[in-house]
Amino acid sequence: MGTMLQAAGVSLSLCLPELSVTRPELVSAIHGAYIAAGADMIETNTFLACRTQLSRHGLEGRVAEINLAAVRVARAAVAASERPVLVAGSVGPAMRTFSWRHTDPGAVRNAFREQIAALAEGGVDLIIFETFGNLRELIEAISAAQEAAPALPLVGQMAFLDSGRTLVGETPAEVATRLRGLGLAAVGANCTASLQSLLEILIEMGRHTTLPLVAQPNAGSPAFVNGRIEYTADPAYFARYAGCYVQAGAALVGGCCGTTPAHVAAAVEALAAPAEGEERHLAAS
Repeated sequence: MGTMLQAAGVSLSLCLPELSVTRPELVSAIHGAYIAAGADMIETNTFLACRTQLSRHGLEGRVAEINLAAVRVARAAVAASERPVLVAGSVGPAMRTFSWRHTDPGAVRNAFREQIAALAEGGVDLIIFETFGNLRELIEAISAAQEAAPALPLVGQMAFLDSGRTLVGETPAEVATRLRGLGLAAVGANCTASLQSLLEILIEMGRHTTLPLVAQPNAGSPAFVNGRIEYTADPAYFARYAGCYVQAGAALVGGCCGTTPAHVAAAVEALAAPAEGEERHLAAS
């Protein structure tokens, strides 16, 4: 979503979730482009749309409004399509990774609970936690979701560095092990810079959990070109790794930063003819 908004001329310094209220036609068009590319799931424009993050833009009093609008826009885009598409409520960290130790966990949980309650009220099909750099915060978010929306499936994703560790140093094995038994529908990683490093992380996680795995990598490593962020993996290269993720046990394959509808279309094509006995896997945007 951020990549496509930037391509449309939106400054990434703005509060992107607010655009579901102020420019719903733009957000809807982006959803529609991913659906047309073949995505079986789209995510609401609600990454960092909890109270603690919206307060950076003076919007902490509009949590419900912004999240409900995002679900409404996503649902309208799905309704305009000719096939069923799931709507996942996107939930990101409530705090900056290294500020966690100075934060009241109760306030963090309340922030997650408020956002997730609004997403559930709007009618999402599931919640996707993404780009968490601190496992403790993700566990708080999961607990909040189980309080606010106990019927919704939950997908937990951590962001890893190319070193194979999270921002605070946790390994894939630690993440997979600690998330076992928390009632998640699937676990995995997103926003890892390297497609290869995410594959290695996914394989390691699979050694420590029986849950379905999730892979939503960036479209390669980011680079600044003429004042803009560009990514190194073209759609064909991205699609080859989509197949590798499925072979490693991924039941949900999609993309994070830099992933355009062209990347999703290539992944959908690559996964459209599974080997005999395999299920068709989702491509999420």
